[in-house]
Amino acid sequence: MQSNKVNQDFILFPTIIPPKYLFDYSICYDPVILDQLYLASQTILDEQMVKSLETQINNDPKILNHVISSEFCNKVIDLNPTLATICILTSENTNQQLFCDELLKKATDIQIMEICLQVAKQNGFPSFFLQIYINQCIKHCESLHDPLAKDRIARMVCLFLLSLSKLQKIDLRDFSIECQSFCLQYAKLKEAVTLYKLFKSFE
Repeated sequence: MQSNKVNQDFILFPTIIPPKYLFDYSICYDPVILDQLYLASQTILDEQMVKSLETQINNDPKILNHVISSEFCNKVIDLNPTLATICILTSENTNQQLFCDELLKKATDIQIMEICLQVAKQNGFPSFFLQIYINQCIKHCESLHDPLAKDRIARMVCLFLLSLSKLQKIDLRDFSIECQSFCLQYAKLKEAVTLYKLFKSFE
C-alpha cells in the first residue's frame, strides 16, 4: 500500500515526493570524472588529466553542475588555471558568473591576468566583465604601498591592456581618462609610455 501511495502521489503531486524518490542525474556521469573534477579543487592536476577533463566538459558542459560552487571556482582558479579557463569558456551563464565573481575577488597577479586574456581571446566573458576587471586592477595598483610592488603590478596592467588592444578585444578609448592618468603616474615604465602613446594616437 505504501508503495502505491508513493506512486500515486508522484503522478498527482510530484513536488511532495521525498528526495530519496527523485532521480539523481549525476549517476549519468562516470564517477571517475566527477572525482577528477572534485580533485581539481584540491590539488594541481597533471596535463593529461586536464586534457581528459577538457574533453569531458566540452562534450557536456552540464557536468559542471554537479561540482560547481564558489569554493570550487576559487580553488580551481588557484590550482588549475588552464582548467578554469576551459570551464569559463564552456559554462552556462550561471556557472560562468560564479567563476567571474571569483576572478574579481582575486588580487591582481599574472596568473589571473593570463586566465582573463585567454578567455577574452575567445570572447568568453560577459560584456561588462573586462571593464570592471581593468578598473579593479588600476585601483589595486594604487592601493599598494611598496614602490617595487606598485611598479611590478603597473607593468603587468599595461601589458595586459596592450595585449587586449592588440587582439581588438577592447576599445581603449572606453578607458581613456583613467588609463591615461594611470600611464602618467608610471611614466618611468617603458610599458606605461607605450600604452600612453597608443592612447594619444587615437586623438
